[in-house]
Amino acid sequence: MNNTKQLGVGAVVAIIIGIVFYVAGFWHAANRASVTVHNLTSELNSLQTKVTTMNNQDQMLHARLDLFKAAGDMDQRNFGLANGHLKEASAALAAVDARSAGVNPTQLGILLGQLGNFNVTVATDLEAQRTQVLEFGNQLDALMAGPAATSPSATTPAAAPGTAPATTAGEMPVTPTSEPAKP
Repeated sequence: MNNTKQLGVGAVVAIIIGIVFYVAGFWHAANRASVTVHNLTSELNSLQTKVTTMNNQDQMLHARLDLFKAAGDMDQRNFGLANGHLKEASAALAAVDARSAGVNPTQLGILLGQLGNFNVTVATDLEAQRTQVLEFGNQLDALMAGPAATSPSATTPAAAPGTAPATTAGEMPVTPTSEPAKP
């Protein structure tokens, strides 16, 4: 009877130890799942921020490309295409969230207003209009460079007579003539 009693007590103790280990394992797994969910949530938020930043950058680069295309269209006397590219540039910039892009919302608004009010017209001398389109590109470059950027005209060295002006990285050159550049 003593053996039976000891065997029963041992079985009860083993069951209690099993229950303790089960509860401890369950609690550990639940705690670990909570930590994993928190880590995944913060990683998702980080990735969403990166996607938003990349979308803003993409929109600004599309606007930059459209401005470049507009300047090229003007050189080829395709005024309708030039105006179309200016509208596309304006639409791309309108899709930019200035706050998340890290650009000055006032300057972005001014550039959007200028683009919206600008219209390429048929003229024999397109230099002033072409220069304005290129200046829009320079303003966009300054926005994309961030708040520490200075005015491109203040930092661009003057060109020697008879040569194209020097440009900074990503800046569209302003050529002295309105003829298209030869490849």
